[in-house]
Amino acid sequence: MSLLPESTSGQQEIPKKNGLVLIAHGSRSPLATKELIALSEKIKSNQNSYNHIEIAFLELTPPCLHESVEKLIGKDCVSIDIYPFFLNSGRHVGKDIPAQCAELIDRHPDCTFNLLEHFGANPKIADVVCSHIATLQKTAR
Repeated sequence: MSLLPESTSGQQEIPKKNGLVLIAHGSRSPLATKELIALSEKIKSNQNSYNHIEIAFLELTPPCLHESVEKLIGKDCVSIDIYPFFLNSGRHVGKDIPAQCAELIDRHPDCTFNLLEHFGANPKIADVVCSHIATLQKTAR
C-alpha cells in the first residue's frame, strides 16, 4: 500500500519538496558563520514547513546563494524560499539579492523561487529588542 497521493490521472504523485535559504551578509569572522549555522539548526528543529534548510552568504564567506540553491535542487526541492537575514532594507536587500534571484529563476525554470521579506521588516522586531534589553538590564544589575 502506498501513502503517495494519486493524481487525477490515477498515477501516484511524488510529494513536492520545498527548501529555505537563509541568506546573510557574510563576514571574515568564523563566529559570525557559526552563529548563522546555529540559527539555521534551531529553525530546522522548530518548523515543519520545509524539507531542507540551507544557509548562504552574500559576501566574504561561502556558500553563496547559487551554491545553496544548487544543493537544495540536488535534494529534489522544486520550491525554494529565500529569506534575507538582514536588519535593514539597504542595497543588498533592495538590489543585490533580487538580482541573484532573477538569475536563479532564469537558470532553473522548473523550480519556483519566492524571495521573502527581509528579517528586519518583521513588526515584532521592536518587541524582541525590548525584551532582550530588559533581560540584559536584569543580568547587569
